[in-house]
Amino acid sequence: MRNFILAIFTAVIFLLPQAVEAGATKIGLPCADLTGAECESNKCQLSDLTAKDNQFCVCQTAANCATDYGGAEADWECKTGDTSSHSLNYCFKTTETKNLYPLDSSQTPAATDTPAETDEGEKVIFNPPNLPVIGSYCNLQPVESSLGATAAFNWIGQCVVGLYKYGFMLGAMFAILMIIVGGILILSAGANPGLVSSGKKFIFSSLFGLIILLSSYIILVNINPDLVNIQSINLELIDAVELELQAGEEFHTEENSAPIPSDAVPESSLTAHNTTCQKSPPVGDGSGNKNLINILGCDTFYERDRSEVSYVILHDTGRGAAATANGWHGNCLRGGVTPGACISSHYVIETSGAIYQLVDESKIAHHANTKWNKVSIGIDLQRSLSTSWIYSRIDECVKACKEGFYYFKNKKTGEVIKAKFPGCDSPEAARRKCNLALAPAQYISLNNLLLQISTRTNVTIDNAHIRAHCESSSGHTDPRNFDWSKLGLSNAPHYTSGGKADALCKFNDKWEEKVEENVKKYFGTS
Repeated sequence: MRNFILAIFTAVIFLLPQAVEAGATKIGLPCADLTGAECESNKCQLSDLTAKDNQFCVCQTAANCATDYGGAEADWECKTGDTSSHSLNYCFKTTETKNLYPLDSSQTPAATDTPAETDEGEKVIFNPPNLPVIGSYCNLQPVESSLGATAAFNWIGQCVVGLYKYGFMLGAMFAILMIIVGGILILSAGANPGLVSSGKKFIFSSLFGLIILLSSYIILVNINPDLVNIQSINLELIDAVELELQAGEEFHTEENSAPIPSDAVPESSLTAHNTTCQKSPPVGDGSGNKNLINILGCDTFYERDRSEVSYVILHDTGRGAAATANGWHGNCLRGGVTPGACISSHYVIETSGAIYQLVDESKIAHHANTKWNKVSIGIDLQRSLSTSWIYSRIDECVKACKEGFYYFKNKKTGEVIKAKFPGCDSPEAARRKCNLALAPAQYISLNNLLLQISTRTNVTIDNAHIRAHCESSSGHTDPRNFDWSKLGLSNAPHYTSGGKADALCKFNDKWEEKVEENVKKYFGTS
């Protein structure tokens, strides 16, 4: 009899629906093998991220882009990776002049389940599991968002109900089988009272189990209906690991205590536009790469005549242009900001020297003091490391340059991870990186950009009109370790411009001496 029951139970297990095996890995998802065998595109590439999982599937032909993002193959190009895409190949849609990066795209693909990028600017890769064993009740889909990676648990109520229904069906099937077994025992017992008793136990226990299952389902649906009526839950995923590595940009604030330029734009000359951007879409009226200009298009919509622009204000940012723009836009979407006045800047110059325009010069970006914003253009200069990290751990920075790697702890898991630290394996390179010095290419690009801006506005390239954030908004210290002589200007006037924040300016930072001490310690030279 035991063998008979075991045979029935085994048959039930084999009759259960089987899970569906996952298909090929799509663009933007992690891959373990650089041969690309697991990727749908047959291309796995190493990114410049310092996280543990830093290899991702990327495109190698236009057909790969069309497959993952939708549209015709003729509408796409597969571009070679650069700093904006974290050194990963990315897709370019020719019909819309739009870049779709594997990790930090500013757009949502037309038809794809490609997850979002990693963020602190780089979005977290999250591929939620499907549960095909219960049909369509509980399929979880990733959602791409400029806020960062989010996991959308769509129709979560149906998912819960589906699990209960499936569990009830399994329990009912098993109970019915046990009732049948109990009946067989009673019918075959003859004069054996022991078998009759066992059969009755099977039947009554199964009926009792069915009552419990049915009661739990009724309680779920009738007593707690709110649980099954939840339509969706969106969870934003924040990876704390990258916060330890990324550069912390200065927070652009709206303060009114800083000095006000004498030729500020009168309020009456400002034009407010519809927040949908329908009346004032970005036109790209400046210099540099304009592929990211639509990200902040609706976040700032006050216009001015460029002839009213007389100043340029320089800032620090710790991230690339795409990550900076996505971060600001995400903060804007979270709310709590005056419409049209979200944090923004006109340009970002990356460490490679690449110039990206984020806001039209004819629009007022919100990067400094309210009055200064009206008459200025904001330029953010990307730094290679976090300012807070440098202040407290200069010795670790120089040591990491010498060794080419360093260790950090994942704040979520406690795991100690070894991360690459490239590009500073000589004393001079270590000084430049650990001093937060700008790259030579950035000074070249900044000079060129200032010249171009001066031809379109009333900006004069002198100490009075090319200013630091620390001069124009109290409480700020950027741009740190900035060499004004590279612009044909000098430090002294920027310390004596009359503002409350002058004492905070860190053009000749004191940490340089400690950097020099550690260069001698780890490289054996001064």
